Amino acid sequence: SAFAIIGAQNGVRAGMPIAVSAICGMTTSTFGGVTRDVLCGRPVRIVHSNAEVYAPPALLGAITYLLALKSKVLTPGSRLSAAVLVCMGCRYLAVTYNIKMHTWDTQRDGRGVAIRK
Repeated sequence: SAFAIIGAQNGVRAGMPIAVSAICGMTTSTFGGVTRDVLCGRPVRIVHSNAEVYAPPALLGAITYLLALKSKVLTPGSRLSAAVLVCMGCRYLAVTYNIKMHTWDTQRDGRGVAIRK
């Protein structure tokens, strides 16, 4: 969640539009997790279809931060807190309720097209 906010802040500092800044946040968070997994010698979670969602909560956290920043109503601490709560809340729900990204079945329908699960 912290990586998502830092990436979004860097997008804003670079003068990028909000959508690009949100993607910067998600990308920073995602590759921060990849780096952590590689350094710890663990399987990289984002490339395994059996792992819970990882990038969407980071994107939602970055969007929350950017919308709060644009509104100029919340204090800096409140913006950070809201973004962290959204990101961590989404991750908690994904782990608790076993929410995963969509995967493709390996079976074929005879026409060379993958069948959705």
